[in-house]
Amino acid sequence: MLLTKYPTPERIRTAGRSRVHKLLAKHHQERTAKSLTTTIFDALDQQDVVLAGTAAYGRVIAEQAETLTRLHQQRGRLEKEIAEVFRRHPFSRILCSMTGIGPKIGTTILVEIGDISNFESAGHLASYAELAPVTKQSGSSLKSETRSRRGNRRLKNALFLAAFCSIRADGEDAVYYAKKRAEGKRHNAAVICLANRKTRALFHMLTDQQPYLTPTERNPQPAAGASSTIMENLPKAA
Repeated sequence: MLLTKYPTPERIRTAGRSRVHKLLAKHHQERTAKSLTTTIFDALDQQDVVLAGTAAYGRVIAEQAETLTRLHQQRGRLEKEIAEVFRRHPFSRILCSMTGIGPKIGTTILVEIGDISNFESAGHLASYAELAPVTKQSGSSLKSETRSRRGNRRLKNALFLAAFCSIRADGEDAVYYAKKRAEGKRHNAAVICLANRKTRALFHMLTDQQPYLTPTERNPQPAAGASSTIMENLPKAA
């Protein structure tokens, strides 16, 4: 927005700190607007060379900035439309019952997984998402475990982000992450372990069409004949 209106250093200088700050304050918090204004004018104070053709470049910059602004606005409208479509999907309530998943991440998960019946097991889904560990073998020797790199990277990124968001909230995900860190795993490795665990839970949620159950919601002694809860279906080492 700033470059659309003031595309060259001279135009910014002419506008002055007050106008620049006022414009930035429309799109940022006061503290951020003040910091940006200071940074811009500190940089201008250090500039002692004016490039030839600056005015011509300024017109191009203004046009490009305006185009980017329109694209940003269009993306915002599209995100709202996608979120509305997602909320009408029968699985939206199930997905959003899991901490860390909202309309944006949930939409990506739905699109990339497709039909959950295409996956034979929770491990199959985790492998497709490049989150299941794979043991390297060479002849009769076994080597260390690594992550599969033959799956769906977009799904992996969405599940990783869901796991990362969930550790910010107090709950079992944060406890599980802390446990993995205590075992000596680095941040990314601990988040991937959590993403793997959440992926396996998602398989049972989508297969059984059942929302996620928190520890307080789970029945430790299910009635005879009742199906086991989502987390009871997970391997202890997941």
